[in-house]
Amino acid sequence: MGLCKACVQVFMAADQAVRSVIFEMLKRLGFEVTTAGCGASALEHATHQSFDLVFLDLAMPNMSGIEVFSSRKQIKPESRGIFMTDYSKDEFGDLLADNEDTTSVWPKPLPMQELKLSVEAMLSR
Repeated sequence: MGLCKACVQVFMAADQAVRSVIFEMLKRLGFEVTTAGCGASALEHATHQSFDLVFLDLAMPNMSGIEVFSSRKQIKPESRGIFMTDYSKDEFGDLLADNEDTTSVWPKPLPMQELKLSVEAMLSR
């Protein structure tokens, strides 16, 4: 049975430029997407709403993507996340080591094909 993309709820928090591009990419892939622009808003959405997958920028105003994801995992341990960053993956690898099976880290901007494969891989876990 295939993945019902329209049934998948995706949350994404990043700066405006990245948010608009990734939002459009996810919509083109057929996903329902909710967005936020800062860590505080991301925390509110991520901990109070049901999402199948969260996309978080590692460096956001008010709160990092890691802090948002950690708070979400306390409430929803089954959470899966994809992190985006301008920094090298090596700089954040240790911070995400505890969540290797439920997270991945990608450089910004994320090419459409890699985005699609990453989302599909994360949702199949």
